[in-house]
Amino acid sequence: MIETLSNQAYIFATNRLREMTGASEQVRLAGCVWPDEEAMRINAGGAVLEPVLLTSGKALFVAASVADAEKLVAAVSRRALVEAPGLGLVGAHVALVDDDPQTGVADFHRALKAVHLRLAQLRAAAPPDFAHLQRLPFAADCHSSGAGASGFDANDPAWRGEGLVRDFSLSVLQKRAFRPSALDQLRAVLGLKQTDQHQYDTGEDDEGWDENWRAVIHIDGNGIGQIFLKFDEFVARAGGKSQADYRRYYVDFSEALDQVNRQAVHDATRETWAGFFAAEGAARTRTSIPIKPLVLAGDDLTVICDGTRAIRFARAFVEKFRQASAENKAINQLICDSDIGGVSRAFSGVRMGGGIAVVKPHHPFYRAYELAAALADSAKSEPKKQGLSALDFHVSYDGISDLGQLRNHNGNQNFALHGGPYVLEKHAAFRSMCDLESCVATLHGDAVPRGQAHRMREAVMLGPDVAEAARQRFNARSSEPLAELFYELAGLNGRATMFLDAMAIMDTQIPENQSSPKTMQGGRS
Repeated sequence: MIETLSNQAYIFATNRLREMTGASEQVRLAGCVWPDEEAMRINAGGAVLEPVLLTSGKALFVAASVADAEKLVAAVSRRALVEAPGLGLVGAHVALVDDDPQTGVADFHRALKAVHLRLAQLRAAAPPDFAHLQRLPFAADCHSSGAGASGFDANDPAWRGEGLVRDFSLSVLQKRAFRPSALDQLRAVLGLKQTDQHQYDTGEDDEGWDENWRAVIHIDGNGIGQIFLKFDEFVARAGGKSQADYRRYYVDFSEALDQVNRQAVHDATRETWAGFFAAEGAARTRTSIPIKPLVLAGDDLTVICDGTRAIRFARAFVEKFRQASAENKAINQLICDSDIGGVSRAFSGVRMGGGIAVVKPHHPFYRAYELAAALADSAKSEPKKQGLSALDFHVSYDGISDLGQLRNHNGNQNFALHGGPYVLEKHAAFRSMCDLESCVATLHGDAVPRGQAHRMREAVMLGPDVAEAARQRFNARSSEPLAELFYELAGLNGRATMFLDAMAIMDTQIPENQSSPKTMQGGRS
């Protein structure tokens, strides 16, 4: 097995979309392409290397000998050092016993667990990824990363007399070099024509993106990791006995997850940015698709997108993934809903947990990713136990990215100033996205004047008692009374409110029936 390390840290090492896009393509190639190409070259010399799985950042092979396995690991490592300097990569091999029709499934699963364990040991023993890239004395600073500069990018606009020529490190130069390949892949995922390529190549200036908000979205499937840990049991339940059966189910299931992921991204993007795909001719050249998928692998998704439609895209993706996985034979022939979440019912698709960090354009993307990952963990915590998909989000106005600090800033454990996670299906123990939409609709209407909404926000931040007094004063003067701002749910320690989340959506998100964001902070309308 060959696997890349610290993918997110590598992708988000700089704060430029151009380089993040290229870095994500390098991670994909390190698992999907480079191992296969090197294996074919080695096989031409008499070796026997058979690919089992080739996916973004990970490759699994069966080799005829230890020597063949070591040749492959060495070849891919050398290629990564040259084509993706700074990308961590490790390879390991273990012995695999001869296939046995009776115990083959268990034998292959034991070997797979052993090679994962060996990889973990090597990761723990490896020096930091940057240890071999220490800067030289008297070297200029890389314009993007601050590391020692190595050269110039011939595709940089500065080369065309549009500014000062900028120095870049070797790692950044390679990331920028792989960007065109990444755009080709993303164009294929989104179903764009070759003539539309320029509409997705937004360059450094992010033309077509909202000037106020960006979002990093991280979404992960519920329980898929646990399925792989016990994959032999699922294969045996489906009737598999030999190593060949295990490999067939393993490949089919893994490739099905990749296929479903790409289809869900395609469908959710077309639904969220329908205006681009509906436009034709000159009208289409004046629009762009403000989204950059960075990780598309199995049940994992990480994207950077225009913050004004982030929640809409995430919600669409989760639902599209659930629908497509429910209809995929390779997935539904192995698992049922009771396998992920403990809910006994016919399999109706993989549920997911997603985190959405909405930040200012110059907010460090790596910190935004860490916030999105923490929000995804929040969305997967309790809803996962009930077999539910959920989303959690946070709008960062002040640059703070630590979720614990953001959620506990009131210093009071008796009430929470956020309502998430929000489930996508109605459930008595959780607030749903529909509940949040109802709260937003109330604020979007004429019932609550903008100034009054701001005063209500200040009251809510002081806790349930102050908020209730403010609500009663408002209701005494209004013909359309507000419902209680704080609520209690089963299993909730104290009370929570959706009001601040709804206000954040008002600040940053474009409603379904609007083409531009309506803000409550004096931003563009």
